[in-house]
Amino acid sequence: MPRCCCCSCRCWPNTGHNPTDHPLWQLVLRMGGQCSMNFTAGVTTQMIVAPDKNDPGQIPLTDKVRAAQESGVPVVHPDWLLACKFSWSRQPEERFALPHYTSTGVGPFNSSRLLGPPKAAAVEAEKDAVMRGAGRTE
Repeated sequence: MPRCCCCSCRCWPNTGHNPTDHPLWQLVLRMGGQCSMNFTAGVTTQMIVAPDKNDPGQIPLTDKVRAAQESGVPVVHPDWLLACKFSWSRQPEERFALPHYTSTGVGPFNSSRLLGPPKAAAVEAEKDAVMRGAGRTE
């Protein structure tokens, strides 16, 4: 992901946390990408958004999300990063695009089908931890 510059929205609590310490931020850096708290047209390549836990297929229409949509930057679920990590390659953003991707049931990122049962369990555990860190699960 060396040419990726990711901006995140609602992926971690707003107060008391340093975003650079969050697992999603660290994952992007470990894969060779860059992160930013701000959307910058012409620089930001993906907007990673944690959807509302009560409506998992929808996205919050924040200023950053609107700017990304207006600029044609893909707005993706955090599962996109995990799919890139566990497949060792950049995955098509359209497979994880919000507002339609829900990450529930048999969908675009079926970790068992992509990775096999042993690795899939690790992916699902990491997905749960990331979403808990984002405050998107109970």
